[in-house]
Amino acid sequence: MAKDFNKMSEDNPVMDVLMAAKEEAKKLNKKENEVVSPFKIETSSATVEIKKTEEMNAVISEEEKRVLINILIRESTKKEWKLFFTQHDLNMTQGIEVAVGYLMSEVEKGNLKLSKGGITK
Repeated sequence: MAKDFNKMSEDNPVMDVLMAAKEEAKKLNKKENEVVSPFKIETSSATVEIKKTEEMNAVISEEEKRVLINILIRESTKKEWKLFFTQHDLNMTQGIEVAVGYLMSEVEKGNLKLSKGGITK
């Protein structure tokens, strides 16, 4: 059952956060006529929601969206890759993106041939 936060005392930390959010929303609503904000803030007695406008969604193209992938490798391989990429100031994601990008460019140039058996020149 949801709590009625309006009945809680003013010294409660939850109420402090809610009051601060309401005050910020009021300030933003006053400034809304002056500045067009990419975010719209709506408040109710117990919730504060931040919603993206359609303009923000239009800015994010399909290419910019990130997805999570899972790969199955040995733990020793993961540690080896992570150490290698860290030595070159890259995280795992950056390192894999760079490595696959390089591999793809070399295959497209005809410098390498990629198959189930591995890489050949």
